[in-house]
Amino acid sequence: MKEFVIKFKLRDNISFLLNREGWTLSTLSKKSLVPYETIKKLCNAKIENPSIMNILKIAEAFDCSVDALVGRENALAEKIRRLPEHSIQIIDAVADFEERLIIKNYKNNLDKILVFVVTGKMEDRMIFDSTYFESVNVHEYKKIYGDRMFAGIKITSKVFYPAYGEGDILLLARDRYPAYGETGVFLKDGRMYIRKFYYGNPSILMPLNCIGVPIEIDNMKEWTIFGYVLTVVRQKME
Repeated sequence: MKEFVIKFKLRDNISFLLNREGWTLSTLSKKSLVPYETIKKLCNAKIENPSIMNILKIAEAFDCSVDALVGRENALAEKIRRLPEHSIQIIDAVADFEERLIIKNYKNNLDKILVFVVTGKMEDRMIFDSTYFESVNVHEYKKIYGDRMFAGIKITSKVFYPAYGEGDILLLARDRYPAYGETGVFLKDGRMYIRKFYYGNPSILMPLNCIGVPIEIDNMKEWTIFGYVLTVVRQKME
């Protein structure tokens, strides 16, 4: 089962990174010294047990960690050490909320996760400089998605209708990069976008309701991927 999951995460992550760098399969093969046919099979999820040596070579070519390439946890501690004090305070606040939530879940046999509620007017290209936290019980969804769900984000306006309505909660995962056509939450220059993602040269962020201008992305490194949408909770917050 573990190998089954890894091969699909490798496929999605390699595809995303190829588009981010603007590389072809041949380019990756030359830079990583991994045979072209092996690269092709990895990108089609045809290899059940990928060689750790090939994974390492591909990660080095993309200048990323093996953990990031196969969808495991990244080097969070290293990132935190490089952050300024105000960023540490934000992380500390989230950690406090999560700690209380874990205790509450344990005592009451619940499966609640943190939900981000963006302050101010929620719209496409909204300012993402302040949030507060709520929680939602995802017990039924956990049966389907397991621990892939890391948080939710609450829709607080009607601007995304009919795709999402006011009060909807988008359950997010970030165990891999968004697949072609998936809806994700993207951040750049202090603004947040909830859009469908399409690989390409350039890649495209497409408005959910087809109202608005598609955003062409020439350099994916300028963007932060907050998560991709697993499903939607259409119920009142508890």
